[in-house]
Parts: sequence; structure tokens; C-alpha cells
Amino acid sequence: MRRLGPALALVAIAGCGSFSFAQNINIFTLSGPGITQDSSCTGGFLNCYTLTLGTVDALGVNTAPSFTKIASSSPLGEMFISNATMTIRVGTTYNGQAVTVTAQATALFGHPAVLTGEACTSGCSVATGYTALSGTAATIFTGIESPAITLDVGALVREINGSSAYAGSDTEVVTLHAVSGGGRAGTVRLTIAVSVQTAIIVSSTTFTAGGSTDYTYNFGNVNGLGIGGTLANTKCTAALCPSATLPAVVYYSPQYTFTGIFADFSSTTGTLKAAVTTNFSASAQATLHLCDATASLGTCTALPVTPSAPVTLSSSIADRGTVSRYLGLTVAEINGASAFTGAASATITYTFSVP
Repeated sequence: MRRLGPALALVAIAGCGSFSFAQNINIFTLSGPGITQDSSCTGGFLNCYTLTLGTVDALGVNTAPSFTKIASSSPLGEMFISNATMTIRVGTTYNGQAVTVTAQATALFGHPAVLTGEACTSGCSVATGYTALSGTAATIFTGIESPAITLDVGALVREINGSSAYAGSDTEVVTLHAVSGGGRAGTVRLTIAVSVQTAIIVSSTTFTAGGSTDYTYNFGNVNGLGIGGTLANTKCTAALCPSATLPAVVYYSPQYTFTGIFADFSSTTGTLKAAVTTNFSASAQATLHLCDATASLGTCTALPVTPSAPVTLSSSIADRGTVSRYLGLTVAEINGASAFTGAASATITYTFSVP
């Protein structure tokens, strides 16, 4: 199960003041996915551009088809990168002149705890190859003028929750300044625009991934007396588990874990709920009931069969926190017209939410 928070469609474009460098390099342009040239470019720049990354999130849930996504482990987050190109020609023709390019964030993102502008010209397949853009100019390229200089540029969205978290639109203005070996210079402006959204990823162990649902679990052969069985389920009979609803047997799955990962929420904890959203067939409902427990052979709480009224399994799961549970199946000791034999299945929906 995956959920994305609402994405804000508004993208605000920030302006920038004048830049004092001489503009006597013949050509200095940018091109690449998401990059458009601003129709109005003031302040003495050779060219002005906007890189619109669109909807981004710290877990990389958004597909972002036009951009490269790179996971960052320190700090935790996801980079959304445009594989762009700088074209720099110092004079009227290419003659192998040396060029140095610096990048400076002249207007930082409004939420720097969540967002950082990033740039790279070499070794750009991993997060460590990028330079975090700041208010201090940093050299990002030293080499020879060319019509195709790599400039992978974009934003890092950090996995953060609580008071510093942010979801919404933001921009950063970056000044790229090129200087040739002969002292000729040129400057362009690039505005990076994003819309940050909240994101959640959930996963579970023990259950088998795939099939018509996210996960499956097979209890195998079961019966109301707890005799035999084909799988390593723990059985709770009257002698072992007097608190069980009897006459019946409760079969417990092996311990399963639930992990919730979430980013850019104002809350630091989430809630896990569950309900049976597709019950066993009518003929099996008198015999089979699903429940959930915190321990094997422990009290197994019946899972509601009303999807709109799920039971809360945990209300304090931290980001990347793990909860351990046991899924139970109660098999009633029934004979006569209500008795059931054969195969049956039901679907449980686990919902993880963060306020």
C-alpha cells in the first residue's frame, strides 16, 4: 500500500537582482529536460532559464519520467535531476580555450531543511558526486569550452518530519558564472522550481509479496479441533488458550513485521489500522474468522468486517519504525447445516496514515 499526500500545483518563479560580471563570452546556454528559457531576462545575464522539476518527494515515489532519481543516504532523501548540457564558446569559433564554471545559490530555497539545489558535471550517477549549492560560489567545472558540457542539476528532497517538514511549492535561484583562461566571462541564471509532496511507503515481512493483492498468506489445512495441519502455524486450543472464543481453535501465523516509511509530514508518528475488506464466503463465515495479536498464543482481537471501521493496531509508529504482529485465524468447532469444509479466502486491508 502506498499513499502520496496532495501535491500543490502552484509553481512560483523567483526573480534575481543584477549581476556585475562582464558578459563577453560569445555563447553560454543551457538545455535539458524541464529547462525552458525565460522570455524576460533582466539584470545583465547572458541568458535566464527555469528548471521545472514539478512534483517531487523524499522517497522517490513520484515517477518523474523526465528526470533521473538518485537515492541519497546521507542525508536521507531523493535527488531529482535534469541531465542537462551547458554550451560554452568563448569566441566566435571553438579553439580549445580553458573555462571554469562556478555555481552559487543567490536565492536559496525557502525551506532549506527540506530542499537543496544540487549540481554535478562528473561522476553524476551517485549522490556523492553532487555539489550542494549554497550562497558561496563553488567550482563545478574546469575544462575546455564545448557545445556539450555535462550539467546534471536539480534538487535534493530530504526525508524529514516534524516542525521542519514542508510540503508545497518552492524555488531556488542559481547563478552560473563562466570565466575563460583569457579572462572573458559570462553569467546565466537558472531558477529551480519544485512542488514537494508528502510520501509514504509501507512493507511487510513473512507474508508473500505479489498475487492479486500486495501480500498473501496461506494457513494451509485447518480444522476446529486443531488436529494436524500442513504449515508451521501455532495452534491455540482450550487447554492452551482459555481466553479464546471456544469451542474453537485459533491458528497464529509466524510473526510478521510492518514497516512504515514517511517523509515531509508535520507529525513524527503514524497509525496502522486493519479491517477485513473482503470477507470469507457466506457459507464459511460461521466457521472462519480473522483476528490479530501482539504475541503468539496471546489474545487475538477480531478484525472488523466493516471496512469503514478498522481496528487500530498501533498509533505511534515512527519513520522507518517496525511493528511486530501475529495474524490469527479462528476455526470454530461447528457441525450440521452451518459447518464448512473446503478452500476459502478473505482480504485484509492495512491502512497506514500520518496526520
